[in-house]
Amino acid sequence: MDETTTGQPPGVPPDEELIAKTKDDRRVLFRPIRPDDKDDLRAGFERLSPRSRYLRFFRVIDHLSEEQLRYLTEVDYRDHFAWVAFAIDEPGAPGIGVSRWIRLEDEPTAAEGAVTVVDDWQHRGVGKTLLWLAARSAIERGVKHFRVWALGENLAALELLKDLGAIPG
Repeated sequence: MDETTTGQPPGVPPDEELIAKTKDDRRVLFRPIRPDDKDDLRAGFERLSPRSRYLRFFRVIDHLSEEQLRYLTEVDYRDHFAWVAFAIDEPGAPGIGVSRWIRLEDEPTAAEGAVTVVDDWQHRGVGKTLLWLAARSAIERGVKHFRVWALGENLAALELLKDLGAIPG
């Protein structure tokens, strides 16, 4: 069996959850993404403003295709890992954010990283927690550094990366 350094078989989500409070005292559940999160991911995407979609995908995008939803939720937890965040005190506990990293094929100790938080939950610490969880899971799997792409106009992302010690490239 091909297992990660964590002893977890590829394709099986780690049995891990974290409940944390935001800066304004709202509870959020964080856990690894699962294939059955497609509807939550779709609904979360629909809660993103057109501007947030553009800043995340670097182009105008109005929906996620079934193929994109499969790619984003059916991860191997070894070379592609994602965390999701849910607002557990809101009706239906909607998805409010996701972070992910994907190992670079030509540089196995590096991964591309990304974080997205729905507009009405931004600036509350959800993105920073998602990024921390992504980094921790990547380190556990042998990733030494992230490559993150952000548009120059995405000042919030650039400021977060600067605060975390990112080196502009």
